Parts: sequence; C-alpha cells; structure tokens
Amino acid sequence: MKEAFMRIVMQTAKILLPVFLATAPLLLFCACGKKAPPHPPTAINLPEIRNLEAGIQEGRVNLSWPMPDWQAPAGVRIAKFIVYRAKVDPEDACEGCPVGYRRVAKVGVDDMNAAFGLGLTYGEVLEKGFHYRYKVAPCTNTGQEGSASNIVRFNY
Repeated sequence: MKEAFMRIVMQTAKILLPVFLATAPLLLFCACGKKAPPHPPTAINLPEIRNLEAGIQEGRVNLSWPMPDWQAPAGVRIAKFIVYRAKVDPEDACEGCPVGYRRVAKVGVDDMNAAFGLGLTYGEVLEKGFHYRYKVAPCTNTGQEGSASNIVRFNY
C-alpha cells in the first residue's frame, strides 16, 4: 500500500515538475514594476449643477442646465454630464420612498460650452401615466463623477 502510494507520488511529481519549471519564470514578470507604495487617487471637488430645469412640450421633456463656472486643476476638465431618470407609477411615488434612478444618457461637453459657459440640454420622449424625476451629474475626462444636481419632478 505504501509502495503504491509512493509510486503515484513519483509519477505525479514527474508530470508536475516540468510544468512548474516552465511556468515559474513567467511568474517573475507579473509584478507591476513600481517599487513605491501605492497612492490612492486624489479626489477632485467638482462643481454643483444648479438650476436644472425641465420643460414639457408635445410629449417630450427637454432638460436644460448651465455650464458650471469651475477652476479645474491642470489636465482635468468636465467632459460630460450624466443624466439620471426615475420613472415610477404615480401610485408608487411617495415622498419618503427610495427612488431607483437609471443612467439614461451622457451629454458631451464641446469646446463652445466650456469656453463660453453655454447651457447644455437633453431631451427624450415621455410615456404617459408615470411620475418622472431627473437629475444630472458632471463627469471629468479622468472619469470622476460629481454630485448630482437638483431634482426635477413631474407627472405626465
């Protein structure tokens, strides 16, 4: 019994040893190459979006908000705004109930908006019989998302 066990161990070793020797050098190249401790990313205070407004016309909502005035750190800029929407049955919409927002759009910032502080807009077709809530959040070219704007609410 002991001999059979030893025979199995030896056969397994003959198979696994070459595999280990072939892959061991590859493990040496898996490191990141930096010899310093990692640094957490620095948070940037993004501007608040104020005065988000909604207008409804011919079954369509048009959101608008001003480009915020912001002194950005070097190499960072607001690249887009993320539009969030909550669409709820009016019977389920209550003041204290949690609201599930979904990303519905990304509105890019062009050079005109950034240079002249022009407003931005987003529009979509509405479905009748729902309570809608929208909010907008800025996002930098480095991927950091800021706080959401004021919330606009309405029934359609």
